[in-house]
Amino acid sequence: MSFKMRLVIFTSLWFCLMTVIIAVTYHWQRQTIEHRTTQSLHKDLAVHMRDDNPLMIGTEYNPKALKSIFHTLMLIGPDFEIYFLDAQGNITTHAAPEGADIMGTIDIEPIQRFLSNQPFPILGQDPRHPGEETLFSVAAIEELGSTIGYLYVVIGSTKHSAIAKAQVDTPYIALTGLTLLSILGFALGAYWLVKRSLLTR
Repeated sequence: MSFKMRLVIFTSLWFCLMTVIIAVTYHWQRQTIEHRTTQSLHKDLAVHMRDDNPLMIGTEYNPKALKSIFHTLMLIGPDFEIYFLDAQGNITTHAAPEGADIMGTIDIEPIQRFLSNQPFPILGQDPRHPGEETLFSVAAIEELGSTIGYLYVVIGSTKHSAIAKAQVDTPYIALTGLTLLSILGFALGAYWLVKRSLLTR
């Protein structure tokens, strides 16, 4: 293999590798910033829902309060799903779509991190997708000074995720194509300069 060919292959591979690293880093940072911003904006959503009406009558949920919260959910749109958990994270009732397959228990460790004001983003379990994590807002439900449960609001519902995944990110495709063309142009230009300046002497 000639020196010129080795130079072209090395240059192309190097720039392709750098492009992939930059793209992955950019995507990760963009996603992290988006998650942090979204969760910060909706941080107090569960608290406001909880405080609109008393949630408990003794040790039972207040039907009027539940009806009010479910009505609020309808008003703010399908981008949110509401779950009521007991103190151990067991789902006791929810406002997910009828017939949805729901997990029985949510890990409360991310909930405790959220309530202790640790830095965002904090991802919790998605009750409708075991093994997946999601943004959330949460508020403790207290009775007589002790926590008896949690109001757990998923931010970015299944419907939202399905729509987002169905979108074709045209700007990214165009940017990738332009980057590859730039790499090829640079490699060819480097060949021509090396051949003209060094190999012909």
